[in-house]
Amino acid sequence: MNTFLNSLTVLRDIDHPVFSSFGAYACGYDGAAFNDLLYNCYVYGAESDFALFLSRLILTDENAFARSCAKGKEISPSLAKAYIADLSAICAAVKKCAEDGRIFCGKTSRSTARSANSAAAIEAKLAEILSGDVKISAENGEKLIALLRDFYLKNGYGKFIYNKAFGYCGGLVPIKQNNATTLAMLKDYADEKQAITQNICNFLDGLPYSHMLL
Repeated sequence: MNTFLNSLTVLRDIDHPVFSSFGAYACGYDGAAFNDLLYNCYVYGAESDFALFLSRLILTDENAFARSCAKGKEISPSLAKAYIADLSAICAAVKKCAEDGRIFCGKTSRSTARSANSAAAIEAKLAEILSGDVKISAENGEKLIALLRDFYLKNGYGKFIYNKAFGYCGGLVPIKQNNATTLAMLKDYADEKQAITQNICNFLDGLPYSHMLL
């Protein structure tokens, strides 16, 4: 049983092998668990900047907090407190792993590796992504929640943050490569663009819509 992941309440379901193996390593810091973490980091390219990779996993997780922020809903004090507590627990685990001396960042110096993967590195990466000063603590919780709320309102949550085009195959599937052509770039198609926009809005609102081939 992964007791570290079970200790989380909002971010428990981050579904990624790197995070799962990190959680297992954080439970016992044994060699086998570290080898699993190392393997998954190499497979998914997390070894060069573990703090950035982990920060993105946290931000793109589809959880109750992220969904509520993206939809503009009021965040209850208990949900906000639980989210901050989970972030603090993850940072504490990263710090413990760094102190153990075997977590890495692709640098040659162990002291550099410890510094780059400390809890402060998570704060720095989140600050870079959120464009604000990030301090993960209960005392700074209100400011951090405001930054996160603005981020999710602007970018959406989960798969919508880093993907702007999707296909459908039993569910929405991100399209990794797409040209950046937007409706605004198309000239002299005012009626057609209005019809497309309305059709998409109908689809999103659960109203009658037509299939489109662009």
